[in-house]
Amino acid sequence: MKKLYNINKWLVIITLLLYLTLYLGMLFQMVLGVGQVLMSFYMLYNYNKLEKQIKFLFNIYLVSVVTIISVIAFGKIISTGFITIHLVIPMLIAFFHLYITYKIQKS
Repeated sequence: MKKLYNINKWLVIITLLLYLTLYLGMLFQMVLGVGQVLMSFYMLYNYNKLEKQIKFLFNIYLVSVVTIISVIAFGKIISTGFITIHLVIPMLIAFFHLYITYKIQKS
């Protein structure tokens, strides 16, 4: 589980670098999302091994992911704008996932 942070860190760094060209960053953000979802399944599989604080953070992460996927899928918040819903919020959730994997590495 400690290798998750390094994989996640490099996926986030590559995504941020590709955002220098907006289009490539948006495309690679999908790769980052898939990678983080796969990591989340692995973390869920090893949920009992996580510390209490990390479990709490991970639960917040899961609720956030389900919420943003629901908002995007159902298009409930149209007035907020494309950039906020499709780019900013998912990247904030990605940084939160990076923080969770960092905490796992440190434990």
